Amino acid sequence: MTALKAATAQQHRLLEAVVDPSRADLTRDGYVALLRKFHGFLHPWERLIASCLSGRLLEIFNYRRKLPWLAADLQALDPPGRTPPPDCPNLPPIQRTAAAIGSWYVIEGSTLGGQLITRRLLGRWGLSPEHGLRYFSGYGNATPTNWTDFRNRAETSVDAAEYQDATAAACDTFDSLRNWFDA
Repeated sequence: MTALKAATAQQHRLLEAVVDPSRADLTRDGYVALLRKFHGFLHPWERLIASCLSGRLLEIFNYRRKLPWLAADLQALDPPGRTPPPDCPNLPPIQRTAAAIGSWYVIEGSTLGGQLITRRLLGRWGLSPEHGLRYFSGYGNATPTNWTDFRNRAETSVDAAEYQDATAAACDTFDSLRNWFDA
């Protein structure tokens, strides 16, 4: 996991340059648009990743899905009756378990950054983990523990021969997210 973090550092920085939910000039409408973009990515991405996992890994993934969190935020903040967000058409090319885990690393890892974003946005426009900040608040106080559990599971599920698949998928996921948000 340390090597995966190092291999994706550049893509991570590039994504953070495009997506900054806690910037001072972000408006409420801009925040809702950001949530809609995340929803548009995760909606097809979660289906893709689930199709590459089975058994216990699929059970864990289903428990950790982020789309319900975004749906709750959008229900709280988006005007009723608004057209659902469009799906991202250019997902990373993922077909095997190791690649799915590499891609999942990006999304699961975002829960750590979400903790900082939650602290910065708490109270702005009436936001709280129960109202509009569910996605970024992640697992709340259990986020570090859940991250450690994910890391351990990923390390035991991807062997050395599959490392390149996981790394390539993680890089591709960062790139797909950046391109989606930059569009």
